[in-house]
Amino acid sequence: MAYLVIAAHGKEPCRQKIPRADVTLGRAIGCELWVDDPKLSRRHCRLERVGDQWFVEDLASTNGTWVHGARVARQALSDGECFEAGDCRFIFHAAEFMQNRPRDPHEAQHLRRMSAADAAGETLVDHPPPKLNGRPTPVPKPRGTG
Repeated sequence: MAYLVIAAHGKEPCRQKIPRADVTLGRAIGCELWVDDPKLSRRHCRLERVGDQWFVEDLASTNGTWVHGARVARQALSDGECFEAGDCRFIFHAAEFMQNRPRDPHEAQHLRRMSAADAAGETLVDHPPPKLNGRPTPVPKPRGTG
């Protein structure tokens, strides 16, 4: 399912999965995508998927929903496209949401390989036992054995 990168004024950007094909975004607690921004209306806009296409639709908000600097009532979104509402910028991504996506692309590639190996029941790397001062690390004996 698609996701948004939310860059709120003065806060660290975060990623939020779009849980369904029709969700409401706003500052009301009941919205599926809740954003703490006083310039957002309680029910500010709606994200809707029709077939393979996603749309952002303004819900008669006070401050409007903006795409490419123009206020919109309803606008199709493509992958990587931005829209603004309140003091926030939202970057839409049509790709599948990854929960803990690493920043480093090499680390992401490594995690994909490891996940594929785990799913296939394979072992990719057999780590040698750790050493302490050039000798194998002693293994503690279980308690109560003698």
